Amino acid sequence: MHTDLELRRRLLTKTYRSYLAADRAWIEASREVQAWMPRQARMATSAIGNPGSRIRAIYDRRDRALRLLTVARLKLANAKKHVLLRNSVRNPQKVVLALYLAR
Repeated sequence: MHTDLELRRRLLTKTYRSYLAADRAWIEASREVQAWMPRQARMATSAIGNPGSRIRAIYDRRDRALRLLTVARLKLANAKKHVLLRNSVRNPQKVVLALYLAR
């Protein structure tokens, strides 16, 4: 496997694990908030907290982890495209054959 792809895959795995941890923390914190708030007050609102609050910090960590995961997925997809492009330039016959078979 190409070194660039290995690096991007490791980055994707790391960011996915970070997102899972942040998501678990957000779910737990949301449950704690729901336990404190009366049922009527919970129905119409989404509790992400005020700026500077603990719940907002947890929400922001989860949001950042999700954005990093999205970027890591895009970078892996781009690295795969570059490897395919590089290989197609080296082996143009395979590209022609693939286009012919695709009809």
